[in-house]
Amino acid sequence: MSNSPSDRFRARILEVFPAHAAREGWTDTAFKAAVAEAGLSEGEAALACPKGAFDLFDAFAARADEAMLERLEGLDLAAMKIRQRVRAAVQVRLEAQQPYKEAARAMTRALTRPDRAPEAALRAKTTKRRGRFSMRASRT
Repeated sequence: MSNSPSDRFRARILEVFPAHAAREGWTDTAFKAAVAEAGLSEGEAALACPKGAFDLFDAFAARADEAMLERLEGLDLAAMKIRQRVRAAVQVRLEAQQPYKEAARAMTRALTRPDRAPEAALRAKTTKRRGRFSMRASRT
């Protein structure tokens, strides 16, 4: 991740957003409360997340992905059978997401709302592209 101002602002919002999303849902109200708690101005929030809470979908998932990958590095995956690797990866991902369980549920609810269908489709496309890249990178 780069260290641009928008990335730093987004990271600050993401640090406090899950608690608000757990209470208020993945909404603009939760986003504005997180921005205020993070001590950012409206301009800084707009720089970090021009589409508001929507821009946190990928950042939230990426944070869980990074935590999962860090934990997987500590495991001897080469010594495991494929089934054990898959089980370990799923278990580690669930553990990484555990502190943010309610926020993850709020994200799922937000993405399944009919008015969020275009955003959900976009998220699915970017996740699919990122997944293909990760699969290629892991083969090398």
